[in-house]
Amino acid sequence: MRPSKLSVENFGPYRRKTCVDFEALGEFFLICGPTGSGKSTLFDAMTYCLFGQAPGGRGGFEAELVSDFAPPGEKPLVEFEFSLSGSTYRILRQAPYAKPKRGGGLTEVPPAATLFIASRSSDSGWKVLADGVKQVNRKVAELIGLNADEFGKIIL
Repeated sequence: MRPSKLSVENFGPYRRKTCVDFEALGEFFLICGPTGSGKSTLFDAMTYCLFGQAPGGRGGFEAELVSDFAPPGEKPLVEFEFSLSGSTYRILRQAPYAKPKRGGGLTEVPPAATLFIASRSSDSGWKVLADGVKQVNRKVAELIGLNADEFGKIIL
C-alpha cells in the first residue's frame, strides 16, 4: 500500500481542511516537526480512515478524534487516497460527533464511511465499492489483509 493523499478537517488539532499530497513528496519522505505539531494525528487519521477506529489504546474513543477547535455541529472528516496492487482507492470517513438540536442540547451523529475505486468509466473518476461503516471495514480488511492493530505495528 502506498499513500497518495490525506485530507483532514475538524480532526485532532486540524480545524480547517488540511491536505498532505504524499505523491508530491517523492518516493521517500519523513514526517517531522516539534512536539504537538500534529504528526501523530496524520497517522491517526490514516488508521481511522482505513479501519474506522482510533489507533492503539484509544480504540473505542473515536468521538474524541473530533477537533477541540471545531464549532459544535461541524463534521469531522478524513479522506485518504492510496494505491494497492495496481488500483487506486479513496476512503471518505466521518467520525462520530455531536451537533446542536433545534430545541437546545446536542444529538449524536453516528460515523459514516464510503470506499471508492478509481474508474475510467465513471464521470467522477470513482466508483463506489462499499458504503456504510461495516461494509467499508470489511472491504478494507479484505484488501489490505491487516487489522488496525497489525497495521499500526507493521506499517506505521
